[in-house]
Amino acid sequence: MSLSATAFSKPFDPKHSTDKWTVANESNSRTLVGPVSNVIGVGPVGQKEFLEWRHDPIKRPMSSRTGKMISAAKTKLDTLWPIRDAAKGLIEAQPSIKSDPIPIEAINDPAFETGFASIMVIAQIDKMTIKNENDEASVTRRGRRWRCVWARSMP
Repeated sequence: MSLSATAFSKPFDPKHSTDKWTVANESNSRTLVGPVSNVIGVGPVGQKEFLEWRHDPIKRPMSSRTGKMISAAKTKLDTLWPIRDAAKGLIEAQPSIKSDPIPIEAINDPAFETGFASIMVIAQIDKMTIKNENDEASVTRRGRRWRCVWARSMP
């Protein structure tokens, strides 16, 4: 999936959100839009109430609670691209950075020629496992003999 294909996305949009993730077409651009249930505090009943109200606001009034939740529209997903948006904020805060960000897929592409340029990668670590490379199995795998030496302090 290319970055440009999913560049426009919203966790919630009062005009276009439905009961599932959808693609909204607006002013010749496509936007990935999250469901009404992404709004914190709006469950299945509130979602149904909002969708019915949006279809016919006069016949189907919305409760004040659902109205407050929708108008505040706080979601668990502030952005669908947290790392990219955080990096964008860092770049904007540093006027000394003159280059445009390059997606990691482009750097891995053999067609990408960097020459001797430096590349800074901003990433999020999902899982990190700390491993002792001096344990018995690792030492044996390297072709060495493992022996346990106990040190004792002398008074």
